[in-house]
Amino acid sequence: MNKIKVQETSKPAEFGILEAEKDDSPKLKKQATLGFGKTDARYWKPRLYRNSSTKNGQRYYVTHWCIKIAHGGRRETVNLRTANQAAAAQKAAEFYKGLMRRGWDEMLAEWKPKPVEVPTPATVGEFIAAAAAISSARAPTVWEYGGSLRRIAADVAGVSRDDPKKWAGRTGGAQAWRDKVDTLPLDLLTPEAVHRWRLGRIKAVGDNPLALRAMKTTVNSTLRKAKSLFSPKIIRHIGRGLILPPNPFNEAEFFERPSMRYQSKINAPELIEAARKELGGDMAWLECWKAFVLLMFAGLRKNEADKLRWASVDFGAGLLRIEDHECFQAKCEASKDAVEIDGQVVALLKSWRMLDPQGVYVLRSPIAPILVGRQRHYRAPRTFEALADWLKGKGVTARKALHELRKEAGSLVAQKHGIYAASRFLRHANISTTSAHYLDKKERVTLGLGSLLNEGSQAPEITFSPDDDASSKSQNKSAV
Repeated sequence: MNKIKVQETSKPAEFGILEAEKDDSPKLKKQATLGFGKTDARYWKPRLYRNSSTKNGQRYYVTHWCIKIAHGGRRETVNLRTANQAAAAQKAAEFYKGLMRRGWDEMLAEWKPKPVEVPTPATVGEFIAAAAAISSARAPTVWEYGGSLRRIAADVAGVSRDDPKKWAGRTGGAQAWRDKVDTLPLDLLTPEAVHRWRLGRIKAVGDNPLALRAMKTTVNSTLRKAKSLFSPKIIRHIGRGLILPPNPFNEAEFFERPSMRYQSKINAPELIEAARKELGGDMAWLECWKAFVLLMFAGLRKNEADKLRWASVDFGAGLLRIEDHECFQAKCEASKDAVEIDGQVVALLKSWRMLDPQGVYVLRSPIAPILVGRQRHYRAPRTFEALADWLKGKGVTARKALHELRKEAGSLVAQKHGIYAASRFLRHANISTTSAHYLDKKERVTLGLGSLLNEGSQAPEITFSPDDDASSKSQNKSAV
């Protein structure tokens, strides 16, 4: 019997022995095994084989013998881990004996153990994907958090964000930039690196007070969002297959939060009158007029107005119901509520419905809605762009001109009915949000003694009635 020339190698299995080196001895016939049971090595010897593969047109055979064993309706290939044919046949017999006693699961766990998961240092992209799969937050929210982490990582690693291709979403430039950042190792983000990034962003804007104020707000927001991905609720559920560095945002310092109190720069009666004449009086501007009314008189957010359906309008009760549907998800649970509207607004809505009896959405648009995804999508972007331009022409200079209408509406409600009514009107999750962001007391509160500055004026005389006792006089004097 010819001997087999085996080429031992430390390379992968496909780099075993060449086809020319394969055992070319005559195969044993199955008849030769008659009378031998499966617990006998002689039964398995003629059934041994070597796995093979082809590389660069050359066929290679692995050095170890294998066997296929069928039992209980299951068939498996077992590597016997030896190049000696006799030893391989003996191992096959032993495997079969063990299979009869212990079953497939135990034998395969011993002979074909699953590869051990070796932890690898996580990249930025791997961490964001793992966190997104675990987080219970809304998809757009997690997407924003990931974007903030990418921005910080890109700046720390020196990956430019100034390339115009970064903003070319439709041509793939934005995704190409994200792919580049996603390959960065996550451990480049250290507390020291985050601190240097924080200070570097501030120094880059110079000494302009307005620019500094805006940048501090941006830095705080970016840090807060990126830090949210490292929350214990997420980290403890990420598998051990990724090696995560210590939380780089544990020691992150935030700049003192500037006042977010809304300061009205809008003359609401004049703006509404202009909108009524210019937008409401021209059918070409009808959609802008609708959007203006929904934002100003109902205090809706841009996305809420964009996805408002006629089915959510209760004409009889004078309500707009903000509710989830397949193409819209409210900002939070508190946002899902009914908004009370004036009778005049109800009349306008009825007239618009008569013009569009078969429409599904209040705002008409040729763009079809999409299912709720990771990024915000608007059905009527051209309507919003045209309205924003019109508002800027009327002196509304805020960066988010459309959202300024909601703020103005909340301020007017607070002035007339108080902060709690404004919080309910704006559908905030808590009263502190209303107080911190959207209120502005337009009525001037002064001491009321300015007239004393005029020449010849006298201080008002404070008198008491005969019935006032001494204690009452004392209290009045104290109050003055």
